[in-house]
Amino acid sequence: MQLKMKIIEQLKKYINPDVIVLNLKPGTKAEVLSQIIDPLYQLSPDSAGLVSKPVAFSAIMDRENLQSTAVGEGKAFPHARIDGWAKFAVCVGYSAQGLDFDSIDGRPVHFICVMFSSKEDPYLILKAMSSIIKFMAELEKPGASIDDWPKLERSSLSLQNKQETTRIVLAHEIMMPLKIIVGIDDPLSEVVRLMHLEKIDVLPVVDENKKLKGQISCYDIFSHEVPEFFRQLHTVSFVRNFDPFENYFKLKKDLKVRDYLKNGCVTIDYKSTLVEIIFLLGIKGNPRLFVIQDEKLVGIIDQFSVLDRILFF
Repeated sequence: MQLKMKIIEQLKKYINPDVIVLNLKPGTKAEVLSQIIDPLYQLSPDSAGLVSKPVAFSAIMDRENLQSTAVGEGKAFPHARIDGWAKFAVCVGYSAQGLDFDSIDGRPVHFICVMFSSKEDPYLILKAMSSIIKFMAELEKPGASIDDWPKLERSSLSLQNKQETTRIVLAHEIMMPLKIIVGIDDPLSEVVRLMHLEKIDVLPVVDENKKLKGQISCYDIFSHEVPEFFRQLHTVSFVRNFDPFENYFKLKKDLKVRDYLKNGCVTIDYKSTLVEIIFLLGIKGNPRLFVIQDEKLVGIIDQFSVLDRILFF
């Protein structure tokens, strides 16, 4: 709570405090966003140009209905690019108790940064979001003192020309947070249960220091348990009622993740560029990339991540 309020105080140095709404009231997503957008139109209507509040609100909700802009770790970035919008604008809402915002990690959202820009500046919102996320991440580092806290680049929160806002996009800006990771010595039965409950077919495997050791997949588990004679069959008709076959899929209690671990996962550094990411996903055909920072697993990127964070942002 205290750290979150200190972050708000730091943001006030770069964002007009009058458009930072503290103590958001619980409600539907539309009701919460209305609380944040209202002060912008009351105190800085010139930013919108000729765009009315209903039009702006509708544009925000259209984007939100497409897919939640909650990126995890208590943060959300509702946004809209609107024809005729005059000046890039940011307004912020904060909730101490947290709000349900359909976040990708399932956690409540505390910080909601609403952003508007013109369609003529397609990269400006992404640039601002990236700067704010990095700024807040530095503030949240354990042991960080006020003297060590970074400065948020004002250029990322003001209208810039296209040459300045077109820049290299890095892996840590588009990676998705990891909802679940498993340990190398976790019981296999528990991992299978998680895969079932979360509808996940592949999970990263780490050691006690969060270093990536490999991955475990439903396919690997399934293939490992299929009896050898079954692999040679061209039809399953004669074993349709072969009940003992089911026993091959009853996992033993002593089996661990390490027994099924595969080391073929592809990793990239958190500062890898979008060009490198697209090459590994599109050209090399890798289904997913695990993002590494200081030898630790910090995120994952797949084709959906690229589409969601770049093409449809």
